[in-house]
Amino acid sequence: MNIVLTETDVEFRAELKAAFELDGHSVFEASDGHQALALIRAAKPNLIVSEVSLPDMKGDALFEKVKQLGVDYGVIPFIFLSASTTESHKVERLNGGADGVFEKPVNFPLLRAHANACLSNSRRHANLIEAKLENFSRSLLTGSKSNFDHLSPLGDNIDQYLANFKDLIGELVNHANAKTLPAAAAQTIDTSRLQPLTYIRFCLAELDRRREIVSTLNSEALTWWLIFTVAESEYSGEPVFVSDLYYSTPSAKTTINSRMNQLIEKGVLAKRSHSSDGRRQQLIMTDHFKVKFSKHINESIDMLRSELP
Repeated sequence: MNIVLTETDVEFRAELKAAFELDGHSVFEASDGHQALALIRAAKPNLIVSEVSLPDMKGDALFEKVKQLGVDYGVIPFIFLSASTTESHKVERLNGGADGVFEKPVNFPLLRAHANACLSNSRRHANLIEAKLENFSRSLLTGSKSNFDHLSPLGDNIDQYLANFKDLIGELVNHANAKTLPAAAAQTIDTSRLQPLTYIRFCLAELDRRREIVSTLNSEALTWWLIFTVAESEYSGEPVFVSDLYYSTPSAKTTINSRMNQLIEKGVLAKRSHSSDGRRQQLIMTDHFKVKFSKHINESIDMLRSELP
């Protein structure tokens, strides 16, 4: 696991680093708040340990700046180290969201145990989120009776599906149809305006949100991402090239190629040279699969129109 350690005392920082490395962690060192922020942005660590009295800002200010980086950073466990602290200050920092406050001189075995507990809790939380998102990925495409021959059957958790759809649809309808929705759009959806491209972009947005939390897409989610990316291209009239895919997902190039080739072998997708640039390979749906996919989209939109108020 990665730890960003911010401490001005070079010798003490070296001792802390050695202690954390005993448990197999990688430690990124910073001597002030600005260095720490740069490391946190770059490394997105699993744990942050910081001195309260930094030369350029208070440790409390660093804590707040980390939370302002976004929800992915705000959930990183944060432990304070202080040369002098009162019980009331400890309580205040813990109530403010800190995961620990240790007074110097630090009890190293206790700090290591506490850090490992924070990391363990963080892993369990991440695993829980991933399990829930895995369930959602199976229920994401509720509404179709087809499993597209080679993919696993689609889920039936319609309540969760609709809740997520209502959460995003206002912005997506506005984007897809280039019309202005009232502020209450998230509460009252004009289902007559749902179009295939809107639905496709909703599914892509959900897959992107999944990727932000679990860092990469599993094999089935990657399959759906490829299908819906090509579908967006087909419905919007803007080509998608094989080379574009490598920059659109954190999955390895070999993984994308493997999954893409499987879809081509199954008759789902196909490659063709682009009319204006024969050197570039465009990815398209096969005519056979396009019929099945269009049927799925229309069934899903009909389901949404019947279920949403």
